[in-house]
Amino acid sequence: MLVNLGLVQTLQGDRESADSALTEAGAVNLTAEDAITGAFTADVMGLKAFFAGEFEEAETRLTTALEMYEEIPDREDLAHTLRVHLGMLYCFTDETARATELFETVNDRAIVVGESWLRSYAVYGLGLVALMNEEFEDALRLGSDSLRLRRDFDDVVGTTLVTDLLGWAEAEAGSAERSAVLLGAASSMWESFGMQLYGSSHWVEQRARFEKQARKVLGDDQFEKCHTSGAAHVAAGMTNKEIAAKLVLSPRTVEGHVEHILEKLGMSRRHEIAAAFAHTGRGTSE
Repeated sequence: MLVNLGLVQTLQGDRESADSALTEAGAVNLTAEDAITGAFTADVMGLKAFFAGEFEEAETRLTTALEMYEEIPDREDLAHTLRVHLGMLYCFTDETARATELFETVNDRAIVVGESWLRSYAVYGLGLVALMNEEFEDALRLGSDSLRLRRDFDDVVGTTLVTDLLGWAEAEAGSAERSAVLLGAASSMWESFGMQLYGSSHWVEQRARFEKQARKVLGDDQFEKCHTSGAAHVAAGMTNKEIAAKLVLSPRTVEGHVEHILEKLGMSRRHEIAAAFAHTGRGTSE
């Protein structure tokens, strides 16, 4: 499916290819039975715009997608996933109160139904809010809580994202040395599946802010030593469980953000995505 391909490419930071896939997907005439596909397409297009720094377009597309999801009562999970996307956007537009409301909505509902995957992202989002509000100790606590919630499933994107968050927060509220190690591990983990921080300049700028602080404390030589140490855990072929244990993080987190979304949509599995890449995604549609 073209939308699936567009999602994978968006998460990898390949927005040019994602744009091509999503444009072609958007040209397909959708029927009433394709409501989920239409909403999912708008969601991914909004996510792509967000990572590109096109915040107004991102908000328009994401809020439109949310309205569409809300018309599909049996897919509440997709609406909550989008609320996480929208909450992250508001963190970068200095609207942290709106972001908090969205993340808390997801967190509260996840607690009620006993859903850990979405809750882990909601808690991560609250940690991102805390970071943006310069409440760094809260960011550390919430980031650690998010990792603990991931013990029963695999999610490489989410684990990498939280590792970066913890590295940022450690630079201000904890240990500059630990910050450098975490940043090194996160950097190597991003490279395992795509561009750094979705290839998004505003995400990368946030990392640079905290990296600068850690470098200031440690000095360039010690920072690079610690950063290399973190990256070495990944380069050595350790599993994410082993990396997590080595870095005193939560265990049993590896991969699954894309697959989890697709599974919830009843769409492609990993080998089918790989086949789509091999075939460039052409000639397929919903």
